[in-house]
Amino acid sequence: MLENGTLFAKRIRVLVTRPEQDAQRLVESLKKRGVEVLLEPLLTIEPQQGAKPKIMAEILRRPQAILLTSSNGVRALARFTDERNLPVITVGTISRQEAERLGFKQVSAGGGDVDALVKYVAEHCKPDAGFLLHVAGSVVAGDLSGALEEKGFDVHRVTAYRAEPVNHLSERTKAAIINTELDAIMFYSPRTAKVFDALMKAERLEYLARNITMVAISKNVLSALSWRQVQVAAEPSNDAMLKLIDMLRSDNVTSE
Repeated sequence: MLENGTLFAKRIRVLVTRPEQDAQRLVESLKKRGVEVLLEPLLTIEPQQGAKPKIMAEILRRPQAILLTSSNGVRALARFTDERNLPVITVGTISRQEAERLGFKQVSAGGGDVDALVKYVAEHCKPDAGFLLHVAGSVVAGDLSGALEEKGFDVHRVTAYRAEPVNHLSERTKAAIINTELDAIMFYSPRTAKVFDALMKAERLEYLARNITMVAISKNVLSALSWRQVQVAAEPSNDAMLKLIDMLRSDNVTSE
């Protein structure tokens, strides 16, 4: 039932492209809304061999802050150390919530992308207060280290995991696209959007995307999509993404 208590939202089918571990709570939230969900992880997360001793050595040197640009980075840090009083700065709300869920006590967050994180770090950290440790994946969006080093910071980046793209869409997802059974696809990173874009073109299915609304967490993701129907969240958070889904559900509603 919608907020006015008189109209009922239509049932829609949504494709979630996040890695499986990242997608769990999102899928639960969508199902509670009555949304039918297809889960199609476009990246598989694998630990980077030899990362733990490198990160532990950096932690022993006491960085002024640890920068985490994804929830996968948060989980990697949590696996590698039992310390929870480390000063942590995450890229945005979603990764901050994951850090807090895993017990980190000193957590703050940037505005949701690398540019906003650089700005936050520059305002809250000092170049002469010690180095910054960036626990990252093998592929990162933007040049966090370079941007901070231009501001005088010493940034040590350690690769903690690899996010490997899948090389094909599942038969279930292809069938849903071909049969025009999808109403929306949710994207949480530019890289995931690029992977999907490439797979659609490889399968020669891109012409079918005109009937699907692409829901993007930020303008950075938007730039990676060549499709016409794209909605961008008001802020880079799960709540903002779910609000867009609620808007799609309320389109063309009818009285019961």
